[in-house]
Amino acid sequence: MVDEEKARRVRDAIVEVVRDLVKAVDGLSGTVDAKVGALADSVAVIYRAPMVFNYAPIKGAGPASKKEAELVSNNFDYLVTYALGRHFSPLDEVNRALDEGDLNELLNALESLDPNLLEYVRSLRPKVQEIYEFLLHCPADTRPGLNLSSLASHMVLTSLFAWSIDRGVKLSYLRLASILHDVGKVTSPEDHVKEGKRILDEVLAHDVSAELREELRKAFGIAEKHHTRGDYVDAADDVASSADRLASEVKYFVSSKYPSLEECYGKYGKEGFDCFSSKLNERLYEEVTRGAFEEMECRRGGLPWMKCGNVKQSVRKAPQLPPVEVEDPKAYLYYFDFPGVQRFIESFPSLRDVSAASFLVDFAVSTLPFIEVDRELRRKTNDRAHLPMEAMLSGYGGHSMLVVSSELSPTEVGKVRDSKILRNLDIELTVAYSPLIVGSSKYQVVGYDEVWRRLAPQLREAKLRVSWREDVLSAGLHATCESCGLRPAVRTVEGDRLCSRCATVREVSKKRGFTARAAPTYLIDGREISPSNDELLKEGSYAMEFLAGHGREVLQGEEEGSEVPSKYVGVFKFDGNDAGALFRGAFTLGMFVDFSFKVDYAVKTAFLDTLSKLDDFMAARALAGVLYLGGDEGMMFLPSVISAWFASTFQERAGELSGVKFKGGLAVVKPDHPVQFAMQAANHLMEEAKQSGSHTLAITVASGGLLTEATLKSEEQGHRAVLRLKNPTSGGAEPSNSVKAALTWLLGDGDHLAHLRRLHSGDREEVESFMQAVRVLEDLVGMYLRERPRGKFPWEFVAYCAKEKAKWLGEGDPRDVARLHDDVLRAFLKSTQEGKDFSYPLLDLLHLAKSIRVGTSRWNR
Repeated sequence: MVDEEKARRVRDAIVEVVRDLVKAVDGLSGTVDAKVGALADSVAVIYRAPMVFNYAPIKGAGPASKKEAELVSNNFDYLVTYALGRHFSPLDEVNRALDEGDLNELLNALESLDPNLLEYVRSLRPKVQEIYEFLLHCPADTRPGLNLSSLASHMVLTSLFAWSIDRGVKLSYLRLASILHDVGKVTSPEDHVKEGKRILDEVLAHDVSAELREELRKAFGIAEKHHTRGDYVDAADDVASSADRLASEVKYFVSSKYPSLEECYGKYGKEGFDCFSSKLNERLYEEVTRGAFEEMECRRGGLPWMKCGNVKQSVRKAPQLPPVEVEDPKAYLYYFDFPGVQRFIESFPSLRDVSAASFLVDFAVSTLPFIEVDRELRRKTNDRAHLPMEAMLSGYGGHSMLVVSSELSPTEVGKVRDSKILRNLDIELTVAYSPLIVGSSKYQVVGYDEVWRRLAPQLREAKLRVSWREDVLSAGLHATCESCGLRPAVRTVEGDRLCSRCATVREVSKKRGFTARAAPTYLIDGREISPSNDELLKEGSYAMEFLAGHGREVLQGEEEGSEVPSKYVGVFKFDGNDAGALFRGAFTLGMFVDFSFKVDYAVKTAFLDTLSKLDDFMAARALAGVLYLGGDEGMMFLPSVISAWFASTFQERAGELSGVKFKGGLAVVKPDHPVQFAMQAANHLMEEAKQSGSHTLAITVASGGLLTEATLKSEEQGHRAVLRLKNPTSGGAEPSNSVKAALTWLLGDGDHLAHLRRLHSGDREEVESFMQAVRVLEDLVGMYLRERPRGKFPWEFVAYCAKEKAKWLGEGDPRDVARLHDDVLRAFLKSTQEGKDFSYPLLDLLHLAKSIRVGTSRWNR
């Protein structure tokens, strides 16, 4: 059941990575306690690999080349930089910026904290990824039915719970011990304590300063004794396990269905492992695990009643877990939410400002609350305690989850809402909370479903309180902001009179957002790709033309005074169809943490996998065009010629890796089209594409005029019979079956991307073949739109299809053009047989074809 060779390889990688991190912190100037604390935060970061890794590797990572390193300043860069850098650098500049509400100074101060540890972790990317992927799929408890959450989340939660309940032990050592306590399970789950000791001994078998070595031995000694009753890590391990394993439910299910296994659940360590090994083979192990999982889903209403059948009787008899008394909380779980995320991002008219605003959304709900809470905790405890890296459970898509010990009350944590940084941006966060760890002598975890029952009404109430009303401006008494056109202008930035919010975002955009994404040299399968080296970006005012797939011909056209036909840019937005339900359907906090990071990791991996198929020219544009990419959602700008292929390929890959079905919207517009309207159109298309149980993609091309939600709705209402929008990304062989099948019909058999490359380069034979298919499609659409209003069924259109099919077949049809006519005729026949209105996605096919056609200038003349 376990790839032993891979497990040994991961074990060795853990030794090497932790050893290298020990060496890195040992070389920094700071107290030994700071070094141990930084080491604990660094290991926590490894267990959260999606946080620290960008969607593509960057050249120059590593402490030796820090000055040359080109750092993409995404939100989590700042979070991790703060978490690691605070151990070695004074925080005076950070505190001053927070007190003054100066966001740009805060970002500058955070950048100055970096002690190279963030770049060091990144330099170990291949090994860290291998460790993370293994720990994510390695269960914390191997017993069937109790293997609900991963070893990664269990060690993170154990460390977090130890930090929450402790009031005496030095927290840095306790955290380090906790976050490594079960590392021996990688290769020896049956005897993991002894194996863990061997691993940690190997970490110390290299040069380490005597002072740090002594303190690490103390920390590792705590880890080695984590099954000793009364030990801090042991108590935290028990709490984390009770949150993860739901033992009473599982034992009840197993005793009723597999009574021979019941005795094994009462044994521990090697004895328990040997008991299960003697009674289970791989097939039975999977059967018991699946059965226990389905029973718990049925008990929580997570499966349709039809599938629960026999479970219903056992549910009534199953022992009910007593509710957890929430007296004497030791820690709270806080949910930070950014109301109106899309409204905020889309309030800015330029790509640069939109990109910076997108960065600020996640910064406002994750990094800023982390820093503000850490500052308050340090102040209240006289620097005795700080917020651990593992306290950030999630932080994507405009919301985050943060665990904070009860040393800070909910009122004190809620002060984050009053941050001057947020006030200057006119942002009001929602902060909901629930007790998480309770008790005095015996600690308990409030169930994950109970936590959500407490959070939900707070979030609903907060949503009702949100006011979208803008302040009334008294015309004539002041200048109006030249960006949003709503608020009073208070500052001049780059020659524009701007309000406080727009001025702050504009200042941020100078170094961050799009500018930061285009600046690095990326490493893609051994290739070095530097978007900022392109002449269009060097000129500074051709970002959208660059993203559309233009090259030097734009500059050459201006030099010669000739007009260069415009290529279009595809604005692609995607979201998980059912990810929200899956998140809320988690049984335990460990399952939620696993799923949250698994989906985020899958999305970033899918992007990189899809990107690696592109040539350098297109890859540079896709890399720079990412607006945001995290959790189960994202938005990006792509050259239109490849946009449909990229979107559908990416969705399929992300679903394969995550198990989530994705819906997508693709709005194709000219580079000078207002950015916020294109984004709104992509969002609308995405929502219209939603189809439970499949990956879907809706596409539209703005051939002329402004593309808005209103124009989209008008087209949808007027052409329902020939506009589906809910287009599956793959499946079937006929053009109407899916995006992939339609691409095959449009481009021909073989590698779609190879065809698109030849089209983009102007290959005559490729262009003629493609345009032949496009003209046939245009003729069919034109004929339908002329004939449709004459009656319920478009008889003349059907006759035209039959005639055209015969004509093409009579000419030999080497291009297989008649396949489209045949597909339309079958759809017509089916509709008449079923007594339904005719329906066929002609306009969807045309928009797909046009998204390719408008991607190369020769087709726009």
